[in-house]
Amino acid sequence: MRCQTNNKSSFIASIQVLRAIAVLIVVLVHLGTAEFYYLKGNHFLFPWCRAGNIGVDIFFVISGFIMVSTTQSMSPGYSTCVTFLTRRFIRIYPIYWGYCLLNVLQNYIFSLLSEKRPFEPRFLPLLKSFSLFPQVDLPLILVSWSLTYEVWFYLVFGLLLFFKRSWLFGLLVIWLAFIVAGNTNNLAAAIGYNLANPGSTPIWNTVFGPLSAEFIMGCFIALLCLKIKPRKLPALILLLLASMAIAYSFYYAAIYGMGEGWRRILYCGLPSALLVASFVYGEKAGIIYPPKSLLFIGDASYSIYLSHFMIIGDTFLLTHITLSRLSIPLDNPILHIAAILLALCACLVGGAVSYKYIELPLTNTVRALIKR
Repeated sequence: MRCQTNNKSSFIASIQVLRAIAVLIVVLVHLGTAEFYYLKGNHFLFPWCRAGNIGVDIFFVISGFIMVSTTQSMSPGYSTCVTFLTRRFIRIYPIYWGYCLLNVLQNYIFSLLSEKRPFEPRFLPLLKSFSLFPQVDLPLILVSWSLTYEVWFYLVFGLLLFFKRSWLFGLLVIWLAFIVAGNTNNLAAAIGYNLANPGSTPIWNTVFGPLSAEFIMGCFIALLCLKIKPRKLPALILLLLASMAIAYSFYYAAIYGMGEGWRRILYCGLPSALLVASFVYGEKAGIIYPPKSLLFIGDASYSIYLSHFMIIGDTFLLTHITLSRLSIPLDNPILHIAAILLALCACLVGGAVSYKYIELPLTNTVRALIKR
């Protein structure tokens, strides 16, 4: 799904490239995890792969930007809210449910092949996974925890569409204050204080979680970029600052870990916001020319995101079994590189095929059925 901004296409390419970058960074995390788990010896991606969690933060900022830019010409009211939420439902759920069913099938098959891995699904956790409702248990698709936040973002933003467009900035500030007020313990911990935890349930953590601030930052970026006039020198400076911030974020996460709460916002959210702003503003100023290959990966990013964890796991598992049966050492560095490249290619090809032959047809079909 490409970003449309009131008949202006100047933002489309930069957002798609950022989606491609974000999903490739996320894939990097799980490639490194699989290399560490399945192969022995010196690892190429670990611990640096831990920094790849910032890809999710970039996605959150992008979501906020897109929500504002794609609704700027809509009139406030009930019909706009319903239209917006319907579009978001079509975008998120149909292909997601398909991958949920595929994961259930795979887990069932693995349970038949291995007595050590019994598959005993429980109804309530499965229902929460399919609906993307906040839960304590691990979701069926492990990376779908971020989609739970996305759904919450969409619900809140849908409510904001009842109000006048001129009120949006103030309403976003109120939302941010609401998050800070409900998450004071984490904010205090980020600056060195310890307070009693007012709540730690999955619903509380979703509603008051600091990650919502990244979505709000994306909204602010859209409001600013739709108004300011682009200039090349400020765009270059902003791109340089964003590059330095992202580089430091990778270094910090690789050495100290990603962190959670407001610490994550500081070391990942703010650099992600700078990156999104620099790309959008840089394209408007004419200093960024996105390559077509990244544009397609950006288009297919959702399918890649949903499928890559399963593809990486299966690829490394088959590699591990094959090498073990052939009595080939698992600490061979060449095999490490080959396994990583094989899994990466499988992710990109699998995601591209899923996007073109499953996600697009399925989304178009559901959209047509809803319009009837």
